[in-house]
Formats: sequence, C-alpha cells, structure tokens
Amino acid sequence: MDEVTSDHHGWPTGQVGFFKGLGMGPDGRDYYRRLSLSNGVLAPSLLWYKESADPFGGFVGEPLSGNRIALYARNQEDRIVGLRGHVIREELRIYGQRSAFPIGLVCSLVPIPIIGHDPFF
Repeated sequence: MDEVTSDHHGWPTGQVGFFKGLGMGPDGRDYYRRLSLSNGVLAPSLLWYKESADPFGGFVGEPLSGNRIALYARNQEDRIVGLRGHVIREELRIYGQRSAFPIGLVCSLVPIPIIGHDPFF
C-alpha cells in the first residue's frame, strides 16, 4: 500500500475504493453517499448511493506522473470500464463505457481538513 504523505495524496495502485460525499437533509441532519456506477445495462451512470446500498462498483486507480492518477470505474460485473461525459440539456452526466481501451478520469487527490472529524469519514 502506498503511504499517504504531504506530497502523495494518491490511490493505492490496483485497490478498489469509493468516494464518499457529505450532504445535509431538509431536517438539518448530515447524510453520507457513495459515488458509484448504476447497474444499468445500456448506459450505467455515475450516481450517489446510500452507504447501505450494495457495495458493487467503486474505482481502481493507476498512477500517473505529477502526483496524478487515472481512475477507472468498476461495473456490476466487476469489470474495469472507462468514464465518458456528456452534456445533456446543460447538465453534465458521466457514464461507464466498456471498451478494450477504457478512458480514465485523470485527477489529483488533496486532503481537505475537516475540524473535529475523521478526514476519511
């Protein structure tokens, strides 16, 4: 496992992981969601799911230069798929795309301090 340091906020190569999001409901309570592909057969979409939902999906990262990674999604068949974005009616939607040459989402992960909370939820 790669060590996370001030210069390396990476994703351990080959490990499956998830992005978690924090939101607030109309009652003022916090809730958490996990980003994953839907199990749609024709066009699986990248959506936020309750943490209690089936944990299929997630992401696999491959290291790139300059403290960046290429993230690939996993579909309900546990296959690595690329991520493709489309703008539909001025709204960005991201879909999983099966291909012999999947396209990853290139990004850098940086820590964001949350006072009084575990930064990894």
